[in-house]
Amino acid sequence: MSEERGPVLAGLHIPKTGGTTLRHHVETRLGKSECYASSHLHASRRVLRGDPLLPLYKRKRLHAVRFYLGHAPRLEEIFLLDCTALRVFTMLRDPVDHLVSRYKHTLRHSNDASEIPSFATFVAEAPADQMARKIRSTFGRLVDPVPPLSEAGLHTILAKLDYVLWTDSLDHQVAELCSLVGAEGVPERRRIYRDDVDLDGMTRADIEALSPIDTALASAMRERGASRIGNPFASERTDWAAARKQLAPQMQDPIREVYFAVFDYMRANHMLHAYSLSAEARDDPASLIFARYVAERNIDLSARQPTIRDQVGLAVFLIDTKRGTEATALLRGLAEEAPDDFLVQFNLARALGRRELSTALAACKRALALYPTNQNARDLLSRLAGDDQLG
Repeated sequence: MSEERGPVLAGLHIPKTGGTTLRHHVETRLGKSECYASSHLHASRRVLRGDPLLPLYKRKRLHAVRFYLGHAPRLEEIFLLDCTALRVFTMLRDPVDHLVSRYKHTLRHSNDASEIPSFATFVAEAPADQMARKIRSTFGRLVDPVPPLSEAGLHTILAKLDYVLWTDSLDHQVAELCSLVGAEGVPERRRIYRDDVDLDGMTRADIEALSPIDTALASAMRERGASRIGNPFASERTDWAAARKQLAPQMQDPIREVYFAVFDYMRANHMLHAYSLSAEARDDPASLIFARYVAERNIDLSARQPTIRDQVGLAVFLIDTKRGTEATALLRGLAEEAPDDFLVQFNLARALGRRELSTALAACKRALALYPTNQNARDLLSRLAGDDQLG
């Protein structure tokens, strides 16, 4: 059956390497039922809606997944997919371009312009070899023992993958990768920042010297001439069924590992209380896991009143589950209590949408006044303004 439907692609999305372009292209052509985004944010939204995460998928639904990509993939999750059809990949980017793009992202999404660091400060504070570190933390267990963080160590890890793509060849390589699962066409690049960055007198050599492993990996990709998909670090393809069997003694419980990591993220981002409230009102597939999480983490959700962040988290859940009227009522009350809270105003605009367009526009403009560089608020205002002109 796996041969009839073609490969199952599973990839590590290192931020700012073109993964958003890739994911959007595949999702719009295959449909979301065949795709799975493995990130804490996407997983949190699923959990808030009461949808199961990959480890709780029924067999038929799991078999339907043909494209898996995310910032936080786990081998425990990847090996739930059809290993006889599995093809594992990641994307690399020139380390200087990578760092500049990350800095542009900081500029676009910063809340306070006075707190934006200079480029030189940003570079000095950024961890070295971020791409290499992410690859090692995700795929290091494929090699026993886990190699050190070094050029040779990364070559050993990357040799296990099926494809190592190069962002500079995005149009050619990603189009070819997508065609493997029937997502034809050249992807339209997304989130390209056109603003120039003042490099504070730093040269390309200065920046490359701070991330020698990433620079060496980039050199290997350039030498290969990355116009077609492949892996310049590998001489033979990995047998993923054999790899899963070999790693079985090291593998953690995928249900616990995945859900606990997501609950930790939700707790840090003020969404845990919202989940506890929403889960009470439905037959939630993760409720027993959540009860275990609360007990093991020694969390007492009844010991305090929900904060504004908790209530905004609940409102986001209501919006995502198409319960806009309930979200609006909650957010109107919060707006009276905290009129200068960006998230309250932004999500009030989201909840109102076209139903109360003038009020939604006012809330969105208020949100932007509080957080002028936030791209999500800018995009929402653009959509609402377009609806206003159409109306």
